[in-house]
Amino acid sequence: MDAEGLFLLPFFLSYLEDKPDWSYGVPERTFDLPWRLNPECDRIPVLCLLRRGGGRVAYLTPRRSGEVRSIRIYRFYPDSDRLEQLSFSDEEGNIYWEYRGDHRGDWHKIFYLRREKFSDAEGKTLYIRVKFDDHFIISPKDDRETTYASVLLADKPLPKLSGWLVGDGHIHTEFTDNSSEYGPPLEVFRSGREWFGLDYTVLTDHSFDLKGLDWERLQKFAQENSREDFSILIGEEIHAKNDDNWFPSFTKCHSMHILGFGLERMVKTGSTIFHSYNPNKDENAVMAELIAHHQGSFCYIAHPRAEMEGRWRYELKRLKDTYLGNPIVGLEVLNGGDFEERKNEEAVELFTKLLLQGKRLWVMGNSDSHSLRVGSGRTYVRARENREEEILAALKSGKTVATNGPFGYMEVINENGEKAELGEELKGKEFKFMLRWDADLNHQYTDVTSIRLYLGRIGEGREEEIPLPKVVHSKGTFTTKTQDLMPGSYYIRAEFLTSEKKKALTSPIFLEVS
Repeated sequence: MDAEGLFLLPFFLSYLEDKPDWSYGVPERTFDLPWRLNPECDRIPVLCLLRRGGGRVAYLTPRRSGEVRSIRIYRFYPDSDRLEQLSFSDEEGNIYWEYRGDHRGDWHKIFYLRREKFSDAEGKTLYIRVKFDDHFIISPKDDRETTYASVLLADKPLPKLSGWLVGDGHIHTEFTDNSSEYGPPLEVFRSGREWFGLDYTVLTDHSFDLKGLDWERLQKFAQENSREDFSILIGEEIHAKNDDNWFPSFTKCHSMHILGFGLERMVKTGSTIFHSYNPNKDENAVMAELIAHHQGSFCYIAHPRAEMEGRWRYELKRLKDTYLGNPIVGLEVLNGGDFEERKNEEAVELFTKLLLQGKRLWVMGNSDSHSLRVGSGRTYVRARENREEEILAALKSGKTVATNGPFGYMEVINENGEKAELGEELKGKEFKFMLRWDADLNHQYTDVTSIRLYLGRIGEGREEEIPLPKVVHSKGTFTTKTQDLMPGSYYIRAEFLTSEKKKALTSPIFLEVS
Protein backbone atom coordinates (compact mmCIF):
# COMPACT_ATOMS: atom_id res chain seq x y z
CA MET A 1 0.00 0.00 0.00
CA ASP A 2 1.21 3.50 -0.83
CA ALA A 3 1.16 5.03 2.63
CA GLU A 4 1.91 2.12 4.87
CA GLY A 5 5.18 3.29 6.38
CA LEU A 6 6.68 2.77 9.76
CA PHE A 7 4.34 5.32 11.26
CA LEU A 8 0.99 5.02 9.59
CA LEU A 9 -0.63 1.70 10.46
CA PRO A 10 -0.74 0.44 14.05
CA PHE A 11 -0.77 -3.14 12.71
CA PHE A 12 2.84 -2.89 11.55
CA LEU A 13 5.54 -3.96 13.93
CA SER A 14 6.74 -0.40 14.47
CA TYR A 15 5.56 1.74 17.32
CA LEU A 16 5.60 5.47 17.75
CA GLU A 17 6.21 8.24 20.21
CA ASP A 18 2.74 9.63 19.64
CA LYS A 19 -0.16 9.11 17.30
CA PRO A 20 0.38 10.09 13.64
CA ASP A 21 0.07 13.81 12.96
CA TRP A 22 -0.11 14.63 9.25
CA SER A 23 0.67 18.29 9.92
CA TYR A 24 4.14 17.39 11.15
CA GLY A 25 4.98 14.38 9.02
CA VAL A 26 6.30 11.21 10.62
CA PRO A 27 6.85 10.98 14.39
CA GLU A 28 10.39 10.87 15.63
CA ARG A 29 10.95 7.84 17.84
CA THR A 30 10.26 4.31 16.75
CA PHE A 31 11.43 0.81 17.55
CA ASP A 32 10.98 -2.37 15.60
CA LEU A 33 11.62 -6.13 15.72
CA PRO A 34 11.56 -8.74 12.95
CA TRP A 35 8.15 -10.41 12.71
CA ARG A 36 9.92 -13.78 12.92
CA LEU A 37 13.40 -15.05 13.81
CA ASN A 38 14.89 -18.17 12.30
CA PRO A 39 15.86 -20.98 14.75
CA GLU A 40 19.63 -20.60 14.21
CA CYS A 41 19.57 -16.88 15.05
CA ASP A 42 20.88 -16.70 18.63
CA ARG A 43 20.30 -12.95 19.11
CA ILE A 44 17.09 -10.93 18.98
CA PRO A 45 17.64 -7.58 17.21
CA VAL A 46 15.80 -4.48 18.40
CA LEU A 47 16.00 -1.53 16.00
CA CYS A 48 15.76 1.88 17.68
CA LEU A 49 15.34 4.80 15.29
CA LEU A 50 15.09 8.56 15.65
CA ARG A 51 13.89 10.58 12.72
CA ARG A 52 12.78 14.16 12.27
CA GLY A 53 9.45 14.55 10.47
CA GLY A 54 9.47 15.30 6.78
CA GLY A 55 12.24 13.10 5.42
CA ARG A 56 14.15 14.27 2.38
CA VAL A 57 11.21 16.37 1.24
CA ALA A 58 11.19 18.33 4.49
CA TYR A 59 9.89 21.47 2.85
CA LEU A 60 6.48 19.78 2.69
CA THR A 61 6.23 19.37 6.46
CA PRO A 62 7.95 21.23 9.32
CA ARG A 63 10.60 19.29 11.18
CA ARG A 64 10.54 18.94 14.93
CA SER A 65 13.66 18.83 17.05
CA GLY A 66 13.83 15.48 18.80
CA GLU A 67 16.03 14.56 21.71
CA VAL A 68 16.71 11.22 23.39
CA ARG A 69 19.08 10.89 26.35
CA SER A 70 18.51 7.24 27.25
CA ILE A 71 16.93 4.03 25.96
CA ARG A 72 15.63 1.11 28.01
CA ILE A 73 14.26 -2.22 26.76
CA TYR A 74 11.61 -4.28 28.55
CA ARG A 75 9.88 -7.60 28.12
CA PHE A 76 6.12 -7.09 28.15
CA TYR A 77 3.65 -9.72 29.41
CA PRO A 78 0.31 -8.79 27.73
CA ASP A 79 -1.78 -11.04 29.99
CA SER A 80 -0.77 -9.12 33.10
CA ASP A 81 0.65 -5.82 31.73
CA ARG A 82 3.85 -6.67 33.63
CA LEU A 83 7.19 -5.24 32.50
CA GLU A 84 10.60 -6.83 33.04
CA GLN A 85 13.64 -4.69 32.33
CA LEU A 86 16.22 -6.47 30.16
CA SER A 87 19.94 -6.27 29.60
CA PHE A 88 21.03 -5.91 25.99
CA SER A 89 24.16 -5.43 23.93
CA ASP A 90 25.30 -3.70 20.74
CA GLU A 91 27.16 -5.17 17.77
CA GLU A 92 30.49 -4.78 19.60
CA GLY A 93 29.19 -6.81 22.56
CA ASN A 94 28.90 -3.91 25.03
CA ILE A 95 26.28 -4.82 27.65
CA TYR A 96 23.62 -2.28 28.73
CA TRP A 97 20.69 -2.03 31.07
CA GLU A 98 20.18 1.50 29.86
CA TYR A 99 21.82 3.00 26.80
CA ARG A 100 22.80 6.62 27.40
CA GLY A 101 23.60 9.25 24.83
CA ASP A 102 22.46 12.63 23.61
CA HIS A 103 20.78 11.98 20.26
CA ARG A 104 18.92 14.48 18.10
CA GLY A 105 17.44 14.20 14.64
CA ASP A 106 18.17 11.23 12.38
CA TRP A 107 19.85 8.35 14.21
CA HIS A 108 19.49 4.59 14.53
CA LYS A 109 21.13 1.73 16.36
CA ILE A 110 20.45 -2.00 16.57
CA PHE A 111 20.58 -3.58 20.01
CA TYR A 112 20.54 -7.31 20.72
CA LEU A 113 18.91 -9.54 23.32
CA ARG A 114 20.37 -12.97 24.05
CA ARG A 115 17.84 -15.47 22.78
CA GLU A 116 18.82 -18.12 25.30
CA LYS A 117 17.30 -15.97 28.06
CA PHE A 118 13.84 -16.52 26.57
CA SER A 119 13.69 -20.30 26.43
CA ASP A 120 10.11 -20.16 27.73
CA ALA A 121 9.12 -18.30 24.56
CA GLU A 122 10.65 -20.67 22.00
CA GLY A 123 8.10 -21.44 19.32
CA LYS A 124 5.95 -18.62 20.69
CA THR A 125 5.65 -14.86 20.45
CA LEU A 126 7.86 -12.57 22.53
CA TYR A 127 6.64 -9.04 23.32
CA ILE A 128 9.04 -6.12 23.76
CA ARG A 129 8.66 -2.47 24.80
CA VAL A 130 11.21 0.28 24.44
CA LYS A 131 11.36 3.40 26.59
CA PHE A 132 12.96 6.54 25.19
CA ASP A 133 13.89 9.09 27.89
CA ASP A 134 11.17 8.89 30.54
CA HIS A 135 8.08 8.37 28.38
CA PHE A 136 6.61 5.28 26.84
CA ILE A 137 6.04 5.60 23.11
CA ILE A 138 2.26 5.37 23.45
CA SER A 139 0.34 5.52 26.69
CA PRO A 140 -0.92 2.02 27.58
CA LYS A 141 -4.22 3.56 28.68
CA ASP A 142 -4.79 4.99 25.20
CA ASP A 143 -3.92 2.00 23.05
CA ARG A 144 -2.41 -0.99 24.80
CA GLU A 145 -2.19 -3.09 21.65
CA THR A 146 0.27 -0.72 19.97
CA THR A 147 2.67 -0.15 22.86
CA TYR A 148 4.78 -3.20 22.17
CA ALA A 149 6.41 -4.99 19.27
CA SER A 150 6.33 -8.75 18.92
CA VAL A 151 8.59 -11.35 17.36
CA LEU A 152 7.97 -15.05 16.79
CA LEU A 153 10.91 -17.11 18.06
CA ALA A 154 10.51 -19.82 15.45
CA ASP A 155 11.67 -23.28 16.50
CA LYS A 156 11.49 -24.59 12.93
CA PRO A 157 12.73 -23.10 9.64
CA LEU A 158 10.42 -21.86 6.91
CA PRO A 159 8.86 -24.65 4.82
CA LYS A 160 11.37 -25.73 2.18
CA LEU A 161 11.77 -28.42 -0.47
CA SER A 162 14.85 -29.26 -2.51
CA GLY A 163 15.29 -27.21 -5.68
CA TRP A 164 13.32 -24.22 -4.38
CA LEU A 165 14.45 -20.87 -2.94
CA VAL A 166 12.28 -18.69 -0.70
CA GLY A 167 12.43 -14.91 -0.72
CA ASP A 168 10.64 -11.58 -0.52
CA GLY A 169 10.40 -9.52 -3.71
CA HIS A 170 8.87 -6.27 -2.43
CA ILE A 171 10.79 -4.52 0.37
CA HIS A 172 11.44 -0.87 1.23
CA THR A 173 14.63 0.54 2.75
CA GLU A 174 15.80 3.92 4.03
CA PHE A 175 15.70 5.18 0.43
CA THR A 176 11.91 5.15 0.60
CA ASP A 177 11.88 8.44 2.46
CA ASN A 178 9.25 11.15 2.06
CA SER A 179 6.79 13.19 4.05
CA SER A 180 4.51 10.24 4.76
CA GLU A 181 6.58 7.04 4.91
CA TYR A 182 10.02 5.55 5.12
CA GLY A 183 11.81 2.25 5.53
CA PRO A 184 14.39 0.76 7.90
CA PRO A 185 18.14 1.37 7.48
CA LEU A 186 19.87 -0.53 4.73
CA GLU A 187 22.14 -2.44 7.08
CA VAL A 188 19.34 -4.65 8.44
CA PHE A 189 19.09 -6.42 5.08
CA ARG A 190 22.55 -7.92 5.49
CA SER A 191 20.88 -10.35 7.90
CA GLY A 192 18.08 -11.53 5.64
CA ARG A 193 19.03 -15.19 6.01
CA GLU A 194 19.94 -15.17 9.71
CA TRP A 195 16.97 -13.10 10.89
CA PHE A 196 14.21 -13.96 8.44
CA GLY A 197 15.30 -17.36 7.08
CA LEU A 198 15.20 -16.21 3.45
CA ASP A 199 17.36 -17.23 0.50
CA TYR A 200 16.93 -13.94 -1.36
CA THR A 201 15.41 -10.46 -1.08
CA VAL A 202 14.60 -7.81 -3.68
CA LEU A 203 14.87 -4.21 -2.45
CA THR A 204 12.20 -2.16 -4.26
CA ASP A 205 12.16 1.46 -3.16
CA HIS A 206 9.72 3.98 -4.62
CA SER A 207 10.63 5.52 -7.96
CA PHE A 208 9.70 9.03 -6.79
CA ASP A 209 12.05 8.73 -3.80
CA LEU A 210 15.10 7.29 -5.52
CA LYS A 211 17.91 9.43 -6.83
CA GLY A 212 20.78 8.39 -9.07
CA LEU A 213 23.27 8.16 -6.22
CA ASP A 214 20.78 6.06 -4.21
CA TRP A 215 20.56 3.56 -7.07
CA GLU A 216 24.36 3.29 -7.17
CA ARG A 217 24.52 2.76 -3.40
CA LEU A 218 21.86 0.05 -3.57
CA GLN A 219 23.74 -1.76 -6.34
CA LYS A 220 26.99 -1.57 -4.39
CA PHE A 221 25.27 -2.81 -1.23
CA ALA A 222 23.81 -5.80 -3.07
CA GLN A 223 27.18 -6.73 -4.59
CA GLU A 224 29.04 -6.48 -1.28
CA ASN A 225 26.49 -8.34 0.85
CA SER A 226 25.22 -11.14 -1.38
CA ARG A 227 26.65 -14.53 -0.46
CA GLU A 228 26.56 -18.04 -1.81
CA ASP A 229 23.51 -18.85 0.35
CA PHE A 230 21.82 -15.43 0.27
CA SER A 231 21.19 -13.09 -2.69
CA ILE A 232 20.23 -9.42 -2.54
CA LEU A 233 18.65 -8.12 -5.73
CA ILE A 234 17.72 -4.55 -6.60
CA GLY A 235 14.37 -3.72 -8.18
CA GLU A 236 12.07 -0.72 -8.05
CA GLU A 237 8.46 0.08 -7.18
CA ILE A 238 7.59 2.32 -10.11
CA HIS A 239 4.68 4.74 -9.70
CA ALA A 240 2.82 5.45 -12.95
CA LYS A 241 -0.11 7.73 -13.75
CA ASN A 242 -3.28 5.68 -14.12
CA ASP A 243 -5.92 8.33 -14.82
CA ASP A 244 -6.72 10.96 -17.45
CA ASN A 245 -7.15 13.64 -14.80
CA TRP A 246 -4.29 16.11 -15.26
CA PHE A 247 -4.82 17.77 -11.86
CA PRO A 248 -3.63 15.95 -8.71
CA SER A 249 -6.63 14.73 -6.74
CA PHE A 250 -6.56 14.10 -3.01
CA THR A 251 -9.81 12.14 -3.05
CA LYS A 252 -8.38 9.46 -5.34
CA CYS A 253 -4.92 8.09 -5.91
CA HIS A 254 -4.34 8.19 -9.65
CA SER A 255 -1.31 5.96 -9.67
CA MET A 256 -0.47 2.38 -10.47
CA HIS A 257 2.44 0.62 -8.78
CA ILE A 258 4.69 -1.60 -10.86
CA LEU A 259 7.44 -3.86 -9.48
CA GLY A 260 10.33 -3.71 -11.93
CA PHE A 261 12.98 -6.46 -11.99
CA GLY A 262 16.19 -6.90 -13.98
CA LEU A 263 16.40 -3.16 -14.64
CA GLU A 264 19.52 -1.76 -16.30
CA ARG A 265 19.10 1.54 -14.44
CA MET A 266 16.61 3.43 -12.31
CA VAL A 267 13.22 4.34 -13.82
CA LYS A 268 12.38 7.87 -12.68
CA THR A 269 8.76 8.98 -12.31
CA GLY A 270 7.01 11.63 -10.27
CA SER A 271 6.93 15.39 -10.04
CA THR A 272 8.66 17.56 -7.46
CA ILE A 273 5.70 18.31 -5.22
CA PHE A 274 2.79 16.00 -6.06
CA HIS A 275 4.95 12.98 -6.77
CA SER A 276 2.83 10.26 -5.13
CA TYR A 277 -0.48 11.62 -6.42
CA ASN A 278 0.38 12.76 -9.92
CA PRO A 279 3.30 10.88 -11.52
CA ASN A 280 4.56 12.43 -14.75
CA LYS A 281 4.48 9.16 -16.73
CA ASP A 282 1.48 6.96 -17.31
CA GLU A 283 1.61 3.18 -17.09
CA ASN A 284 1.81 2.68 -20.85
CA ALA A 285 4.76 5.08 -21.12
CA VAL A 286 6.54 3.12 -18.38
CA MET A 287 5.86 -0.15 -20.22
CA ALA A 288 7.24 1.29 -23.46
CA GLU A 289 10.33 2.55 -21.64
CA LEU A 290 11.00 -0.86 -20.09
CA ILE A 291 10.76 -2.57 -23.48
CA ALA A 292 12.90 0.02 -25.27
CA HIS A 293 15.62 0.72 -22.73
CA HIS A 294 15.74 -2.14 -20.24
CA GLN A 295 16.50 -5.29 -22.18
CA GLY A 296 15.56 -8.41 -20.24
CA SER A 297 13.55 -6.49 -17.64
CA PHE A 298 10.03 -7.50 -16.62
CA CYS A 299 7.49 -6.51 -14.02
CA TYR A 300 4.67 -7.60 -11.74
CA ILE A 301 1.72 -5.37 -10.85
CA ALA A 302 1.93 -4.60 -7.12
CA HIS A 303 -1.12 -5.09 -4.87
CA PRO A 304 -3.48 -4.84 -7.87
CA ARG A 305 -6.63 -4.48 -5.74
CA ALA A 306 -5.32 -2.38 -2.87
CA GLU A 307 -7.71 0.04 -1.22
CA MET A 308 -7.25 2.69 1.41
CA GLU A 309 -9.98 4.78 3.01
CA GLY A 310 -12.52 3.67 0.41
CA ARG A 311 -10.39 4.67 -2.58
CA TRP A 312 -9.81 2.03 -5.25
CA ARG A 313 -6.36 2.50 -6.59
CA TYR A 314 -4.95 0.13 -9.16
CA GLU A 315 -7.50 -1.35 -11.54
CA LEU A 316 -5.40 -1.71 -14.73
CA LYS A 317 -8.26 0.18 -16.35
CA ARG A 318 -6.16 2.12 -18.86
CA LEU A 319 -3.35 -0.36 -19.37
CA LYS A 320 -3.05 -1.74 -22.89
CA ASP A 321 -3.66 -5.48 -23.05
CA THR A 322 -0.58 -5.83 -25.27
CA TYR A 323 1.64 -5.26 -22.24
CA LEU A 324 0.17 -8.23 -20.31
CA GLY A 325 2.84 -10.82 -21.00
CA ASN A 326 5.51 -8.35 -22.08
CA PRO A 327 6.79 -6.72 -19.96
CA ILE A 328 4.08 -7.51 -17.35
CA VAL A 329 4.52 -11.19 -16.47
CA GLY A 330 2.38 -11.41 -13.33
CA LEU A 331 0.48 -9.98 -10.38
CA GLU A 332 1.33 -9.69 -6.70
CA VAL A 333 -1.69 -11.71 -5.57
CA LEU A 334 -0.59 -11.84 -1.94
CA ASN A 335 0.62 -8.69 -0.19
CA GLY A 336 1.71 -8.94 3.44
CA GLY A 337 0.77 -5.31 4.01
CA ASP A 338 -2.89 -6.02 3.23
CA PHE A 339 -4.19 -7.09 6.61
CA GLU A 340 -7.72 -7.33 5.26
CA GLU A 341 -7.65 -10.68 3.51
CA ARG A 342 -10.45 -9.46 1.25
CA LYS A 343 -7.92 -7.38 -0.72
CA ASN A 344 -5.74 -10.37 -1.46
CA GLU A 345 -8.81 -12.41 -2.38
CA GLU A 346 -9.85 -9.72 -4.85
CA ALA A 347 -6.34 -9.75 -6.32
CA VAL A 348 -6.72 -13.51 -6.93
CA GLU A 349 -10.13 -12.89 -8.54
CA LEU A 350 -8.57 -10.36 -10.92
CA PHE A 351 -5.73 -12.78 -11.66
CA THR A 352 -8.23 -15.56 -12.42
CA LYS A 353 -10.25 -13.26 -14.69
CA LEU A 354 -7.15 -12.48 -16.75
CA LEU A 355 -6.20 -16.18 -17.00
CA LEU A 356 -9.66 -17.04 -18.31
CA GLN A 357 -9.22 -14.35 -20.94
CA GLY A 358 -6.13 -16.15 -22.20
CA LYS A 359 -3.43 -14.03 -20.50
CA ARG A 360 -0.41 -16.05 -19.38
CA LEU A 361 0.53 -14.55 -16.03
CA TRP A 362 2.27 -15.68 -12.85
CA VAL A 363 1.95 -15.08 -9.10
CA MET A 364 4.08 -13.37 -6.47
CA GLY A 365 3.65 -13.08 -2.71
CA ASN A 366 5.60 -10.39 -0.85
CA SER A 367 5.65 -8.46 2.41
CA ASP A 368 5.66 -4.93 0.93
CA SER A 369 7.49 -4.19 4.15
CA HIS A 370 8.33 -0.67 5.27
CA SER A 371 9.37 -2.12 8.62
CA LEU A 372 10.97 -5.40 9.70
CA ARG A 373 8.02 -7.53 8.54
CA VAL A 374 10.34 -8.87 5.85
CA GLY A 375 9.17 -12.33 4.77
CA SER A 376 5.58 -12.03 6.06
CA GLY A 377 4.66 -12.61 2.41
CA ARG A 378 7.02 -14.74 0.31
CA THR A 379 7.67 -16.03 -3.18
CA TYR A 380 9.22 -19.45 -3.75
CA VAL A 381 11.14 -19.83 -7.00
CA ARG A 382 12.35 -22.97 -8.75
CA ALA A 383 16.11 -22.49 -9.09
CA ARG A 384 19.15 -24.74 -9.36
CA GLU A 385 21.51 -22.24 -7.70
CA ASN A 386 21.13 -19.20 -5.48
CA ARG A 387 22.18 -16.68 -8.10
CA GLU A 388 20.49 -13.52 -9.37
CA GLU A 389 20.20 -14.89 -12.90
CA GLU A 390 18.42 -18.04 -11.69
CA ILE A 391 16.02 -16.12 -9.45
CA LEU A 392 15.09 -13.61 -12.15
CA ALA A 393 14.63 -16.38 -14.73
CA ALA A 394 12.22 -18.22 -12.41
CA LEU A 395 10.22 -15.05 -11.67
CA LYS A 396 10.00 -14.25 -15.37
CA SER A 397 8.97 -17.74 -16.48
CA GLY A 398 6.34 -18.48 -13.82
CA LYS A 399 8.15 -21.04 -11.69
CA THR A 400 6.72 -19.34 -8.61
CA VAL A 401 4.57 -20.00 -5.55
CA ALA A 402 3.08 -17.12 -3.50
CA THR A 403 2.53 -17.75 0.21
CA ASN A 404 2.11 -16.30 3.68
CA GLY A 405 2.38 -19.71 5.33
CA PRO A 406 2.81 -23.20 3.84
CA PHE A 407 4.57 -24.23 0.67
CA GLY A 408 3.10 -26.38 -2.08
CA TYR A 409 3.67 -26.98 -5.75
CA MET A 410 2.32 -29.05 -8.61
CA GLU A 411 3.45 -31.02 -11.64
CA VAL A 412 1.37 -32.43 -14.49
CA ILE A 413 2.08 -35.64 -16.45
CA ASN A 414 0.27 -36.66 -19.65
CA GLU A 415 -0.53 -40.12 -20.98
CA ASN A 416 2.89 -40.31 -22.68
CA GLY A 417 4.81 -39.65 -19.47
CA GLU A 418 5.72 -36.10 -20.48
CA LYS A 419 5.87 -33.68 -17.56
CA ALA A 420 5.25 -29.95 -17.10
CA GLU A 421 6.14 -27.75 -14.13
CA LEU A 422 4.67 -24.41 -13.06
CA GLY A 423 4.65 -21.86 -15.87
CA GLU A 424 4.91 -24.47 -18.62
CA GLU A 425 2.52 -25.95 -21.20
CA LEU A 426 1.65 -29.59 -21.80
CA LYS A 427 -0.30 -31.21 -24.65
CA GLY A 428 -2.25 -34.44 -24.36
CA LYS A 429 -5.58 -36.14 -23.76
CA GLU A 430 -5.28 -37.45 -20.21
CA PHE A 431 -3.43 -35.77 -17.34
CA LYS A 432 -2.26 -36.73 -13.90
CA PHE A 433 -1.62 -34.03 -11.30
CA MET A 434 1.07 -34.52 -8.64
CA LEU A 435 0.92 -32.14 -5.67
CA ARG A 436 3.45 -31.82 -2.89
CA TRP A 437 3.42 -29.57 0.16
CA ASP A 438 5.28 -28.71 3.33
CA ALA A 439 4.33 -26.61 6.38
CA ASP A 440 6.33 -26.08 9.54
CA LEU A 441 4.45 -26.59 12.78
CA ASN A 442 5.01 -23.21 14.38
CA HIS A 443 1.70 -22.00 15.72
CA GLN A 444 1.07 -19.53 12.92
CA TYR A 445 1.20 -22.16 10.15
CA THR A 446 -0.03 -25.54 11.50
CA ASP A 447 -0.90 -28.39 9.13
CA VAL A 448 -2.17 -28.07 5.60
CA THR A 449 -5.85 -28.91 6.03
CA SER A 450 -7.11 -28.59 2.47
CA ILE A 451 -5.86 -28.45 -1.10
CA ARG A 452 -7.89 -26.83 -3.86
CA LEU A 453 -7.21 -27.62 -7.48
CA TYR A 454 -8.71 -25.18 -9.99
CA LEU A 455 -9.20 -25.95 -13.68
CA GLY A 456 -10.07 -23.10 -16.00
CA ARG A 457 -11.09 -23.40 -19.64
CA ILE A 458 -9.75 -20.37 -21.48
CA GLY A 459 -12.50 -18.30 -23.02
CA GLU A 460 -15.09 -19.28 -20.42
CA GLY A 461 -16.19 -17.19 -17.47
CA ARG A 462 -15.33 -19.31 -14.45
CA GLU A 463 -13.03 -21.93 -12.99
CA GLU A 464 -14.02 -25.44 -11.95
CA GLU A 465 -12.73 -26.86 -8.67
CA ILE A 466 -11.57 -30.47 -8.98
CA PRO A 467 -12.79 -32.38 -5.88
CA LEU A 468 -9.99 -33.65 -3.65
CA PRO A 469 -10.14 -35.60 -0.39
CA LYS A 470 -9.50 -33.71 2.83
CA VAL A 471 -5.90 -33.77 4.07
CA VAL A 472 -4.51 -33.03 7.51
CA HIS A 473 -0.74 -33.30 7.25
CA SER A 474 2.24 -31.02 7.57
CA LYS A 475 3.92 -32.70 4.59
CA GLY A 476 2.77 -34.95 1.80
CA THR A 477 2.40 -35.91 -1.82
CA PHE A 478 -0.92 -36.41 -3.56
CA THR A 479 -1.81 -37.61 -7.05
CA THR A 480 -5.10 -37.26 -8.90
CA LYS A 481 -6.30 -37.58 -12.51
CA THR A 482 -8.52 -35.40 -14.66
CA GLN A 483 -11.98 -36.25 -15.76
CA ASP A 484 -12.53 -36.41 -19.52
CA LEU A 485 -11.77 -32.97 -20.96
CA MET A 486 -13.21 -31.51 -24.13
CA PRO A 487 -10.61 -30.41 -26.70
CA GLY A 488 -9.43 -26.87 -26.04
CA SER A 489 -7.07 -24.69 -24.01
CA TYR A 490 -7.01 -24.92 -20.20
CA TYR A 491 -4.95 -23.94 -17.19
CA ILE A 492 -4.59 -25.63 -13.82
CA ARG A 493 -3.51 -24.02 -10.56
CA ALA A 494 -3.45 -25.10 -6.90
CA GLU A 495 -4.02 -23.55 -3.48
CA PHE A 496 -2.83 -25.03 -0.17
CA LEU A 497 -4.59 -23.83 3.00
CA THR A 498 -3.99 -24.24 6.73
CA SER A 499 -6.37 -24.10 9.67
CA GLU A 500 -4.96 -20.65 10.50
CA LYS A 501 -6.14 -19.33 7.11
CA LYS A 502 -2.60 -19.15 5.74
CA LYS A 503 -2.22 -20.24 2.15
CA ALA A 504 0.07 -20.90 -0.78
CA LEU A 505 -0.94 -20.26 -4.40
CA THR A 506 0.87 -21.70 -7.41
CA SER A 507 1.39 -20.17 -10.82
CA PRO A 508 -0.65 -22.03 -13.46
CA ILE A 509 0.30 -24.83 -15.83
CA PHE A 510 -1.35 -24.57 -19.26
CA LEU A 511 -2.94 -27.60 -20.93
CA GLU A 512 -3.72 -28.12 -24.60
CA VAL A 513 -6.26 -30.94 -24.93
CA SER A 514 -6.40 -32.56 -28.36
